[in-house]
Amino acid sequence: MDQMMALPGTPTVIQTPDIAVRPGDRVEKMNPMRASIAEHMARSKQLSAHVQTCWEVDMSAVMNLRKSHKGALAAEGVKLSVTACILRAATVALRQHPIVNASVSGDQIIYRGEVNLGCAVAVDGGLMVPVIKNADRLTVRGIASELEDLATRARSKRLTMDDLTGGTFAVTNPGVFGSLWGTPVINQPNVAILGCGRTEERVCVVDGMIAIKPKAYYVLSFDHRLVNGSDADMFMKTFKEVLESMDASSL
Repeated sequence: MDQMMALPGTPTVIQTPDIAVRPGDRVEKMNPMRASIAEHMARSKQLSAHVQTCWEVDMSAVMNLRKSHKGALAAEGVKLSVTACILRAATVALRQHPIVNASVSGDQIIYRGEVNLGCAVAVDGGLMVPVIKNADRLTVRGIASELEDLATRARSKRLTMDDLTGGTFAVTNPGVFGSLWGTPVINQPNVAILGCGRTEERVCVVDGMIAIKPKAYYVLSFDHRLVNGSDADMFMKTFKEVLESMDASSL
C-alpha cells in the first residue's frame, strides 16, 4: 500500500502482546489490508521522529474560485474540489522547499526529482494511498481529474501497483469527515505528510474589524531526523500563501 523501505534492523512484523479475551468479546482476524496498515504505521512511528506544526489558512480565495468555476468545469466532467486546490498548493511549496520532498536512507539524503503526491482514500476495509505522478506539472484542473480517477478506481479495487508506488509526499483530508485537525503518521519513505482540516466559517479580526471568514487548520507531520522546524514552517508559509492567493490562473 505504501513504500516502506526494508531497512537493516527494521522488524518486518510488529509484535504485540497477547490480550485477554473476556466473555462477550468478539474476536475478528484483521483482513490483509488492515494488517498491512497496522504494520506500516507502527513501523513508521518507530523509524521517524514525528513532529507537527499547525497553521490556519484563510480559504476565501479557494471558496470563491470554486463558486465561480465549479459549474463550468462540471460541464466538462471535472470535479473542482477543495482537495484539488490543496494538492496544487502543496506542489508549489514542495518545489520551493525540496527538503520536504525527500527521503532518508541511512546517512544519505535523497532529494526527489519528481513531485508525486500520495492521496489517502478511505475504502472498505481500510485506507489506500494512490499517487498522482508529476503533480507539479498539473494545473488544479489536471489534479482534479487525476484525483477523481484514482479515487474512483481505489473504491472499485481497480488500482494497479504503479498507482500505489513512487509517492514523494502524502496528503490526507480528514476534514471531509468533519475533523478540525489531526496528527497524521508519515507514509514511509517520505519525510512529511499534510493533514487537512474542515473548512468552516470563523470569527476573526481583519484590519481592526470583526469579520467572518472560511478558515481551516492544516497540520504538517514531519520527520525531525531530516526536516527542522524552520524548514517545516517555511514550507507551510508558502503553502498558506499559495492557497490564500489562488485564482483562475491556477486552473
